[in-house]
Amino acid sequence: MAVLMLLLNGCDSSGSTSAQYVPSTAGIELQGTWTGTDTNTGQTPVAFTITITSTSMVWNYGGTPMRSDILEYDNSANTVVFRWSSHPAYIGKYQKFVWLSEPAATVTAQAYSVEDTQAAAENSTDAEYVPVTMTKQ
Repeated sequence: MAVLMLLLNGCDSSGSTSAQYVPSTAGIELQGTWTGTDTNTGQTPVAFTITITSTSMVWNYGGTPMRSDILEYDNSANTVVFRWSSHPAYIGKYQKFVWLSEPAATVTAQAYSVEDTQAAAENSTDAEYVPVTMTKQ
């Protein structure tokens, strides 16, 4: 779906009472372009590319371009929460993405269930997808 963050008080428009973050200049650990293959489809594996910045994740999933806006991330906890701004089925929905290994040439990541609110995504423990291995470009 950036790095050190400053905690701000308040709520977002989704009704979440969770803290909002402002990224520092260091950025999210996963910043850059990553490629991999999704085997979660139950059909033919799908190749993907994700370009991650401190504010967004731009996805090319099997030729389908998608975008998500990063709402918060925590490099210590290896998590990022984002909202889909361009997706065939999930526009306006929230999701959590967790990297299970520290970023290097490759990283293993886990996507959690798509949720209706930011708070639900933050608290999701439903890892309904098989982890994927991504390689940095």
